[in-house]
Amino acid sequence: MPARKYTEEQRLQFMALIDRGGSVRAAALAVGAHPDAGYRWMKAAGLSTPRSTQRRYTDAHKTEFLRRLGQVGNVSAVARELGVNRVTCYVWAHKAGIFTADYSDAKRQEFLRLRREGLPRRAAARELGVEAHQALDWERESACSRRAGSTPTAGWSSSGLRRSWRT
Repeated sequence: MPARKYTEEQRLQFMALIDRGGSVRAAALAVGAHPDAGYRWMKAAGLSTPRSTQRRYTDAHKTEFLRRLGQVGNVSAVARELGVNRVTCYVWAHKAGIFTADYSDAKRQEFLRLRREGLPRRAAARELGVEAHQALDWERESACSRRAGSTPTAGWSSSGLRRSWRT
């Protein structure tokens, strides 16, 4: 199959977008070209693609993230919603003294309380807004840990990391 031909106008529009500081991928897609074509045009023009500079976030970004985190409770979901790097969001949460493991443990404890009260697993999971597989994992861990003196431990096997129970 022959290579797709792009017009000279597309190439010039691409170069104009690059001159304004756009990324190669974004500029190529904006003019209706494949990103690979954009990289070829850059190479043909003798231009190199500079490393991307680290994005700077304002205090308003951080404030909005922390506000939404308080509502949603899930760092990854809020990061995706706001278009901010997930790792950056975890750093902001930790610096603000928010540790999502504590939040998750609180949900786990609430789930187990609802189950003790007789609520079906799916209903308890739905009420707390957790995935069904997460609820099942919590229930299995709870059942295993009820054995006297059992504590979860991680160990290595030939197939990789595995969870075992030490009594």
